[in-house]
Amino acid sequence: MIQEIKPVIDEGINLRCRFYENQYPKENDLVVVEVVEVQENASYVELLEYDRIRGMIPPNETTRALKGGIQKALKIGKIQVVRVLRVDEDQGYIDLSKKKVAKDEELMSLQKFADGKMIHSIMRAIAEKCNINIQELYKTIVWPLQDNKQNVSVLQIFKNALSDQKNLSKLNLSEQIQLKLMEEIERRLKPEPVTIKTEFDLISHDYAGSLIIKEALIAGTMKSTEECKLSFEIKASPSYTGRTTTISRDGVKIMKDALAEIENVMKKYQGQMKVKIEPKVVGNQQADYIDEAENEDGEDEYGINQDGGEGDDDDDMGMQ
Repeated sequence: MIQEIKPVIDEGINLRCRFYENQYPKENDLVVVEVVEVQENASYVELLEYDRIRGMIPPNETTRALKGGIQKALKIGKIQVVRVLRVDEDQGYIDLSKKKVAKDEELMSLQKFADGKMIHSIMRAIAEKCNINIQELYKTIVWPLQDNKQNVSVLQIFKNALSDQKNLSKLNLSEQIQLKLMEEIERRLKPEPVTIKTEFDLISHDYAGSLIIKEALIAGTMKSTEECKLSFEIKASPSYTGRTTTISRDGVKIMKDALAEIENVMKKYQGQMKVKIEPKVVGNQQADYIDEAENEDGEDEYGINQDGGEGDDDDDMGMQ
């Protein structure tokens, strides 16, 4: 049965919605927050993934550091990853801890939050174009996709839809919503080709030096993949260049693996290799090579300062 979403006619559409179906996080969950108020007896934050509902960080859950205290550990406007200690849904109270979050957990949570912002930007664009409340899109698209047995992220499902829409077809969306969803997925998530270059010297004093270098370059080329075709050519002896134009996010790594293979062949025949320019993305494509989860106009969906504030200590964690 096709799920119809009625457009809003008489009143403005609502573009705010939490990322998850549950109104509140669960105990021990990691959540991303923005600090909005700092006092000696408590600090107050807004949970960005839960439509900015408020939470509190007690002083003894702020930091392990002995120096600086609360004012140094928490600054108004800063983005932090915290752990949920207690949730009272009846009273709407959420107690949080900053000091009970490990560094690797911070990084994973921030990446998950960035993915959520990208999904939200897609839903917002559809809501605006179709004049419907964004929460209806979450109910019919995002939240059902979050509940999958394979534990695949919604963003990955969207990316997979570029080649196979079977997971989206299970949602039974109307033709209009399905069309707009795919338009936004293709516009925001379709990989753009990038060019990766490197430069290196190859030196062989063997009488068959040219053949050795040729063998080494062929070995490097053999590291190519279906999405990442490598090519190597002479620039001016003994300098050589490597190049690929690819949509693969592993392009730089593949090129580095190829250079390692070239060096192995050279060493086998007592030759030498010196990398002059490490593999890197070149040109204006470099910015496009990094996943971004901002709105089209560059303004952060949640009012987060993208400059990241002062950033004068390791305990601060603004979204850079």
